[in-house]
Amino acid sequence: MIISKSSALIVLLLFFQCINAQITLTTNVGQDLVETNMLPCEEDESWAKLIKLSDFGITTNDQFIIRYGEVGISKAYNGARLSFGFFSVDENFPKSTPVYIGSGGGEMVPHIENGPKIVKLDFVKPVVIPAGVERILVTVTKSVDFYNPNSAEVIIAGTDEDTGDFYYKGCRKYYTYISTSDLEIPVPNANFYINVTGEKYSASSYGANTTLTHNFCDEVIKTMNHSCSSSYTYFARDFYLKDFGITSNEELVINSGQVGISYSSWGASIQFNIYKIDADFPDSFSKSDLIGSSQEYQFPYEGNLVRILNLDFQTAVVIPADVTRVLVEVKKGVAGDSSALAHFAGTVQDDGAPTWYKGCVAGLNYINTDNLGYNVGLWPGNDYNVYINVKGQIIHTSNKFEMNISNICSEFLKEFSVENEVNVASVLWDFGDPASVDENTSTDVSPYHDFSADGTYTITATVTAIDGSVEVLNETIKVKNHPMPMVLII
Repeated sequence: MIISKSSALIVLLLFFQCINAQITLTTNVGQDLVETNMLPCEEDESWAKLIKLSDFGITTNDQFIIRYGEVGISKAYNGARLSFGFFSVDENFPKSTPVYIGSGGGEMVPHIENGPKIVKLDFVKPVVIPAGVERILVTVTKSVDFYNPNSAEVIIAGTDEDTGDFYYKGCRKYYTYISTSDLEIPVPNANFYINVTGEKYSASSYGANTTLTHNFCDEVIKTMNHSCSSSYTYFARDFYLKDFGITSNEELVINSGQVGISYSSWGASIQFNIYKIDADFPDSFSKSDLIGSSQEYQFPYEGNLVRILNLDFQTAVVIPADVTRVLVEVKKGVAGDSSALAHFAGTVQDDGAPTWYKGCVAGLNYINTDNLGYNVGLWPGNDYNVYINVKGQIIHTSNKFEMNISNICSEFLKEFSVENEVNVASVLWDFGDPASVDENTSTDVSPYHDFSADGTYTITATVTAIDGSVEVLNETIKVKNHPMPMVLII
């Protein structure tokens, strides 16, 4: 039996494929806790561990979504608060300055005095380590309750063996992170028991798990857009589903979304709304075309912190098979009488599709953000490239297999694979690039191909299943070296 499927796919974007298996970032050998010989301190302090993401199969093309952390504690009285922090660091750390990414946890330490215990802190919202980050500093900070002197004594535990590097900060003595080997009383083998667990999202432009986005990579930056206090505002991006290889006989089940934020005050919230739109958008936009929404999430005050917010939908939004174009709207809500300011962030690289905005002084109808300065006099400049995406699973009605194509933030190098690989006996790939001569075909299940030039290529995968059936998968992709768009930064 031969099944043929053809669809148009523009591989000009970066998408992410969810790897459901959880990954724990740790350098500890085993879980048997021991004393670390760190001295107690009655002030706020932080213990830290350096993690190189590639050691755990996380490349610079992957996001890592952290759900919880664990820390070993030898001794603690009730009252102190523990929280995890995450920083991007370079190869010169600790001589260089860490760049803050986000935090999680923030829970009271349980009473511990009869031997070391592992304390697990679940994060209310996951922390997103953006693509492009190679090394992170994972910190555990003890915050003392000023009114409870007993809360000050918290001693971290470790393991006998460890392969990592450890740092310390605080106690009103060390104001930047310092290696535990360089402390006034050195602790060269501190071996702090610190780990965090989450999932990676690998760069994949098409497949069973797909992300709708116009942004390239995760270089999220502050743009010139502003916010309105105590009022609702809306940012949105529109998507033609065929550009993501989603055909008219396939559904997309959306289960999470991400938005870039560069500033937030108290009381701001976000909610994702998915609408069906047509070729006459924005004039034809109607709230009656709402397909579904996420829950509303009130995020904490973070000030001028540029970061990615990840929201897992409590109820999945199903885009029906007959929908060809959607609007992904992010509503900025207001809690109570708070100022609820939230500035949306963009990316350096984008495919040039418009960002839409309504609310505040822009009015009730969607307007292209490029026109806000000209028509409304609200913001200067253009090319805001607001970071908005949603992730989901494609529900197929006929195919047993599906082709995945990875963009990996590279102009010409692509990675190919077949979904449902466990049922594959063999694959013959034809990349439609005869100029690459002998490299134009491959029998690897997951090959790489470096395209010879800009252009449109038809990729063919002839898949033989273990039951003997044959399925031919065809995808048309556009390979292009993208110019760097201009983005205004403040």
